[in-house]
Amino acid sequence: MYPSASYGSPGAAFADVFADFAMVCPTRMTARALSSAGVVTYLYQFAHEPLGAALGTPHSVELPFIFGGWENVGNIGFGDESLTFTPEQKQLSSVMQSYWFNMAKSGDPNSAGAAAWPKYDPVSDESIVLDLTLSTQAGLKKDHCDFWDQLTP
Repeated sequence: MYPSASYGSPGAAFADVFADFAMVCPTRMTARALSSAGVVTYLYQFAHEPLGAALGTPHSVELPFIFGGWENVGNIGFGDESLTFTPEQKQLSSVMQSYWFNMAKSGDPNSAGAAAWPKYDPVSDESIVLDLTLSTQAGLKKDHCDFWDQLTP
């Protein structure tokens, strides 16, 4: 499932294995279970690489965007409080803050004028991709997550 030739190095392959095993696929499994039980559920992938392609999008790198800047999250292990957002990153942060605020307020992240964040449904397996350009996708890491689903109850 994770041939190092597809990643450029065994370390990069292992990073993807760990991310899928520990975060991505359990999150999808939880979203499927909640949605199947009738709980309105939303799934996202933060795809922006604010620290560059070498680091990609490690867990929690979206926190500065939710809280409005690096200076607002302190040291989260890879951040630098002296970093500043570009105008495009400020826009992404504003959109994400709106989604999180709406979710806390009403249980629905959507609002007029914002890109629609689809409700999660196990059949369509659709989620929003949070990047400088917002989009939706179906089947986030489907093959890898289907693999992990077979190994875990």
